[in-house]
Amino acid sequence: MVDFGWQYEHGHGVAKDLAEARRLYETAANAGVPAGMNNLGLLYYYGRGVARDYALARKLFEQSVALGNAASMNDLGIIYNEGDGVRRDVKVARQWFEKAAALGNPQARQNLRGMRK
Repeated sequence: MVDFGWQYEHGHGVAKDLAEARRLYETAANAGVPAGMNNLGLLYYYGRGVARDYALARKLFEQSVALGNAASMNDLGIIYNEGDGVRRDVKVARQWFEKAAALGNPQARQNLRGMRK
């Protein structure tokens, strides 16, 4: 379902349909699929096809992190680094980026390189 949701979100092989992407991500998230939680969280974080909701995005990322999802660890790092819906905390952001990078997430590695020491 996550892969189909991504196809609808980005219009790859199907007509772009953010409502259908959200439905598929929600179904996956409700089934306990970490990538579904993460992708649904991204829709809410960026306000893609839904009202922007940083608190809900963070909740979805945290649920995904609890299941070991490195992408969501990186996304929590972004939330704390930017201060989106939370008090900005670069120390917490760095911790999330480091955890994600340790699990092989390339975006987290890039985010760590971009942080000031």
